[in-house]
Formats: sequence, structure tokens, C-alpha cells
Amino acid sequence: MGLTPPHFEGTPRPLPHRVALDRPVFEALGLSEEERHQIYRDTARLVWRRIRMARGGEGGEGEA
Repeated sequence: MGLTPPHFEGTPRPLPHRVALDRPVFEALGLSEEERHQIYRDTARLVWRRIRMARGGEGGEGEA
């Protein structure tokens, strides 16, 4: 479909307003910095799959 998956590894850079909303929740849950980064990476993967599925591409579990 002409889509190139984004790079999901490394340090995520969420928008500042997103961090401001997420920080109190992450702190209440006692998440480490790495756990927070993993949540952002996993969320990006899920969004990517939803976009692919909406455009008629495959969105299976094994795909990035």
C-alpha cells in the first residue's frame, strides 16, 4: 500500500501535551522510564497496525 513502517525502537518522543497527561498516570502506577518508553512504542505499533488495516493492508500480530 506504499506504507513504510516507522522505526519503533529507541527512545520515543511523545508530544509534550501527551507527556503531561501520561506522567501522573505513569507515576501512580510506579512505572520506570523504560516501562514508559515501552508503552509509547507498543502504542505506536498498535496505531500503525490500525492504519494498515484501515487502508486494506494486512494487520496481523506478527507484523510491525
